[in-house]
Amino acid sequence: IDITTSKGRAKIKGNLIVDFGNPSLLFLLKQHKSMAKVIEKGKIELKDAYNKKGEVVAQGIYAIDVWMLGREYHDVSIGVTDKMRSIKQLGFLGTQFFTSPVVFDFDKGIMFIR
Repeated sequence: IDITTSKGRAKIKGNLIVDFGNPSLLFLLKQHKSMAKVIEKGKIELKDAYNKKGEVVAQGIYAIDVWMLGREYHDVSIGVTDKMRSIKQLGFLGTQFFTSPVVFDFDKGIMFIR
Protein backbone atom coordinates (compact mmCIF):
# COMPACT_ATOMS: atom_id res chain seq x y z
CA ILE A 1 0.00 0.00 0.00
CA ASP A 2 1.33 3.46 -0.91
CA ILE A 3 -0.25 6.29 1.07
CA THR A 4 0.19 10.01 0.41
CA THR A 5 -0.72 12.35 3.27
CA SER A 6 0.04 15.96 4.12
CA LYS A 7 3.13 14.63 5.97
CA GLY A 8 4.54 12.78 2.94
CA ARG A 9 4.42 9.41 1.22
CA ALA A 10 4.63 6.04 2.95
CA LYS A 11 4.92 2.49 1.63
CA ILE A 12 3.37 -0.07 3.94
CA LYS A 13 3.79 -3.81 3.29
CA GLY A 14 1.82 -6.68 4.75
CA ASN A 15 -1.04 -9.08 4.22
CA LEU A 16 -4.62 -7.85 4.49
CA ILE A 17 -7.70 -9.72 5.70
CA VAL A 18 -10.74 -9.32 3.45
CA ASP A 19 -13.58 -8.23 5.76
CA PHE A 20 -16.98 -8.41 4.08
CA GLY A 21 -18.61 -7.00 7.23
CA ASN A 22 -16.47 -3.85 7.13
CA PRO A 23 -17.91 -0.99 5.05
CA SER A 24 -14.65 0.99 5.26
CA LEU A 25 -12.08 0.76 2.51
CA LEU A 26 -9.15 0.07 4.80
CA PHE A 27 -8.48 -0.48 8.49
CA LEU A 28 -4.84 -0.87 9.61
CA LEU A 29 -3.29 -2.27 12.80
CA LYS A 30 -0.91 0.10 14.58
CA GLN A 31 1.22 -2.70 16.03
CA HIS A 32 2.15 -4.22 12.64
CA LYS A 33 5.91 -3.65 12.12
CA SER A 34 5.45 -1.96 8.74
CA MET A 35 2.82 0.42 10.13
CA ALA A 36 4.80 1.17 13.30
CA LYS A 37 7.83 2.04 11.17
CA VAL A 38 6.08 4.72 9.08
CA ILE A 39 4.45 6.22 12.19
CA GLU A 40 7.84 6.36 13.95
CA LYS A 41 9.50 7.98 10.93
CA GLY A 42 6.75 10.63 10.82
CA LYS A 43 5.67 9.76 7.28
CA ILE A 44 2.05 9.61 8.40
CA GLU A 45 0.26 11.30 11.26
CA LEU A 46 -2.48 9.66 13.29
CA LYS A 47 -5.50 11.86 13.96
CA ASP A 48 -7.67 11.33 17.03
CA ALA A 49 -11.45 10.90 16.90
CA TYR A 50 -13.41 11.94 19.99
CA ASN A 51 -16.82 11.07 21.41
CA LYS A 52 -19.22 13.67 22.84
CA LYS A 53 -17.46 13.44 26.23
CA GLY A 54 -14.14 14.46 24.65
CA GLU A 55 -12.62 11.01 25.01
CA VAL A 56 -10.43 9.57 22.25
CA VAL A 57 -12.37 6.62 20.81
CA ALA A 58 -10.43 5.96 17.59
CA GLN A 59 -7.47 7.01 15.50
CA GLY A 60 -7.05 7.30 11.78
CA ILE A 61 -5.18 8.68 8.79
CA TYR A 62 -6.51 11.03 6.16
CA ALA A 63 -4.88 10.01 2.88
CA ILE A 64 -4.81 12.27 -0.16
CA ASP A 65 -4.05 9.24 -2.34
CA VAL A 66 -3.88 5.49 -1.71
CA TRP A 67 -2.37 3.01 -4.19
CA MET A 68 -3.26 -0.55 -3.38
CA LEU A 69 -3.17 -3.73 -5.49
CA GLY A 70 -2.78 -1.73 -8.69
CA ARG A 71 -5.71 0.62 -7.99
CA GLU A 72 -5.78 4.26 -6.92
CA TYR A 73 -8.16 5.94 -4.45
CA HIS A 74 -8.43 9.61 -3.50
CA ASP A 75 -9.45 11.33 -0.25
CA VAL A 76 -9.52 8.18 1.86
CA SER A 77 -10.07 7.98 5.62
CA ILE A 78 -8.23 4.98 7.06
CA GLY A 79 -9.00 3.64 10.51
CA VAL A 80 -6.09 2.60 12.74
CA THR A 81 -6.27 0.45 15.86
CA ASP A 82 -3.94 -1.32 18.28
CA LYS A 83 -6.61 -3.41 20.00
CA MET A 84 -6.02 -6.68 18.10
CA ARG A 85 -2.71 -8.00 19.36
CA SER A 86 -3.29 -11.60 18.20
CA ILE A 87 -3.67 -10.66 14.52
CA LYS A 88 -0.41 -10.69 12.53
CA GLN A 89 -1.78 -9.13 9.32
CA LEU A 90 -1.43 -5.47 8.40
CA GLY A 91 -5.16 -4.84 8.58
CA PHE A 92 -8.55 -5.30 7.01
CA LEU A 93 -9.75 -4.56 3.49
CA GLY A 94 -13.42 -3.59 3.49
CA THR A 95 -16.21 -3.88 0.97
CA GLN A 96 -15.72 -0.40 -0.56
CA PHE A 97 -12.62 -1.78 -2.30
CA PHE A 98 -14.71 -4.21 -4.36
CA THR A 99 -16.20 -1.78 -6.89
CA SER A 100 -15.15 -3.92 -9.87
CA PRO A 101 -15.53 -7.67 -10.52
CA VAL A 102 -13.38 -9.75 -8.17
CA VAL A 103 -12.88 -13.53 -8.22
CA PHE A 104 -11.71 -15.37 -5.10
CA ASP A 105 -9.90 -18.70 -5.19
CA PHE A 106 -10.33 -19.64 -1.55
CA ASP A 107 -8.41 -22.94 -1.93
CA LYS A 108 -5.27 -21.07 -3.03
CA GLY A 109 -5.90 -17.85 -1.08
CA ILE A 110 -5.83 -15.74 -4.25
CA MET A 111 -7.95 -12.77 -5.31
CA PHE A 112 -8.22 -11.72 -8.97
CA ILE A 113 -9.28 -8.15 -9.78
CA ARG A 114 -10.55 -7.13 -13.21
